[in-house]
Amino acid sequence: KIDQAAMSNNETAVGASYHALKEQSEARLQRFESLLAEFLSHLNELASKQSSDDATAFARTKARAAETIKELLKLTRADAADQRLRMKVLQRLSEIAAQDAEAASLMATSGIVQVCISENLDFTEGEQELPIATLNFTIGIASQIPHSQDFIPLLPVFMDLACARGKTTPFRLLQMGAAEVLANLSYSDSARRQVACLMDTSTVQALMLAVQDKDALGSQELPQHVFMTGLLLANLCDLTIAGDKNQLRFGEIAWHQFWPRHNFFTSLAAGAAAVLRREDWPPDTESRWAPWKFASTLERLARCGLGKELRASVTPLAAIAAHRGVAITKRASRLAVIALRAILSAAPDTAAMIDEARKAGGPAFLDVLQESAEEDPCAYDVLEVLFNGRAPLPHWVDDSFDLQASW
Repeated sequence: KIDQAAMSNNETAVGASYHALKEQSEARLQRFESLLAEFLSHLNELASKQSSDDATAFARTKARAAETIKELLKLTRADAADQRLRMKVLQRLSEIAAQDAEAASLMATSGIVQVCISENLDFTEGEQELPIATLNFTIGIASQIPHSQDFIPLLPVFMDLACARGKTTPFRLLQMGAAEVLANLSYSDSARRQVACLMDTSTVQALMLAVQDKDALGSQELPQHVFMTGLLLANLCDLTIAGDKNQLRFGEIAWHQFWPRHNFFTSLAAGAAAVLRREDWPPDTESRWAPWKFASTLERLARCGLGKELRASVTPLAAIAAHRGVAITKRASRLAVIALRAILSAAPDTAAMIDEARKAGGPAFLDVLQESAEEDPCAYDVLEVLFNGRAPLPHWVDDSFDLQASW
């Protein structure tokens, strides 16, 4: 009888504890939904006031939005909510960040995003949903704000994940997610140099080998994993590998051991075309890129003597140079013109390229080049080749940056 009474009391206590936890969980969910609605309202208000002359009202709304996002991010802390809610918060915020640069900036400058990411990246064997949601959240912010200093202390963590290092080997999705984070961060000059400092020759080899690891289904070389790794190496191509006795650069190893083997230049050209159509690249990955990013990567590769290999990128580059597409900035156009000049000078089929570039650039291309030609020698050269019948000039490539010649 005593045992039965004890069991009955224990069951009552367990039941009460369960109901208390359930009520607490429901209260946190309601708080999340309330804070999210408030944050979205602030973002809409910011968008409407962006073109207004009332700077004070804009600053006030931005301050309120900053406080709200801080409270939302607190819900992702390990001691603040159960895993299911933390994952839900991260997933929703990653969607918002990827679509709204102002929202991503507020998250990046919240002061707690670094600890939120590090706490939720811990993973164990068999558990991957929360860290994957965390990496997607990081990608959402990094794609918009690659220069955020809050990411710098986390670079070694991302690097270990991308290289499949650690006591427990990261799942393939975690490796891919980390590679995508690093690829996005490499569009900030300061961040890419910090990334390069973490990568000695063995790390570069581990990064390239990770794409060949078999996943749970036994398949290899997932297109997304290959592309993100190739893109990261492309954005680092002109930098020297840390501690390499021969002073090799990332581009030299990638050129001889990775890019051609994986048809990276073809994939990059297809990606630049997909960007102009506002499509994911690689397909069905939900990875969206601003045109200036692909223009920047192509310009950097072209400057390193790979103009001939970038031949397939002439059409999207001409469209970017001519501002044909959504959200194409002057910076993107300028980078595309530099890359175009290098390709026109290096690839053998000049006549076909001229015809292709003029069609892709459209009627406005001539006007764009004429407008830029007075101040930009590259724009002048491209104008002369495409519209005035001049033969392409040899492309200047500093010997120290010519990847093929230096090898």
